[in-house]
Amino acid sequence: MIGTFLEIVLAVSGIGSALALYPVLKRQNKSLALGYVIFRTMEGTIIMIGILSILTVLTLRLDFLAAGGDASVYQVVGIAFMALQKWTFLFGPNFALSINATILGNLLYKSKLVPRAISSLYLFDAPILFISSIFILFGFYEQTATFAVLIAMPLLAFEVSFAVYLIAKGFRPSALSLLFSKTD
Repeated sequence: MIGTFLEIVLAVSGIGSALALYPVLKRQNKSLALGYVIFRTMEGTIIMIGILSILTVLTLRLDFLAAGGDASVYQVVGIAFMALQKWTFLFGPNFALSINATILGNLLYKSKLVPRAISSLYLFDAPILFISSIFILFGFYEQTATFAVLIAMPLLAFEVSFAVYLIAKGFRPSALSLLFSKTD
């Protein structure tokens, strides 16, 4: 239950962060900024589907078996919902995230709202994560394999450095002034 709660927080905060960034990012490129919000919302929705599949298995275990249901039916249905959760884990946090990362990295790099070293982490790792996701999709390795986790580390570094930078300094004032001096 704690894990599902944290996943809900992840999904909602991902969508919320995209919505919060939109008014600034649209000044750089309205279409890409909207695309970022859409793909971030897609990612959050996919994550929520995975959460619902886990909660469904939990409900089956608690209610269905407690009522004297056939354990073999539970196992088949439970395996199906766990497979759904596995696929949502691939398509949300991997495929959708790599698209989000490319869009956000591009917008931040071009606008210079944050140091380019930070936005470059996203631009560097997003295509690699996308390709890795294809390899995972076709069964070359598992999503939780050490190699797959290492591939995602630059994205984690971006997320942390971006958050810390915004909390500590905010967007670069000169870049903000330049963006907001543009007419719509």
